[in-house]
Amino acid sequence: MARPRKAAEPEQALSAADRENPEKLSGSDLRALAHRRGLARSEIERMDDDKIRTQLRYVTHRQYDDEVV
Repeated sequence: MARPRKAAEPEQALSAADRENPEKLSGSDLRALAHRRGLARSEIERMDDDKIRTQLRYVTHRQYDDEVV
């Protein structure tokens, strides 16, 4: 006898660390993170997700470079 199929499980909510990780975000969540990190909304709207992730890497590296100096 076949077991009944379970309904699709809802996606688990992201942890706080994952919500700050550009690699785990996409779409509007990624754009919101980029804006919180200082990228202009007008610039973000013209970028695809991969370009936003690249820009966020630059922002993060600059942040840590500024702290070291």
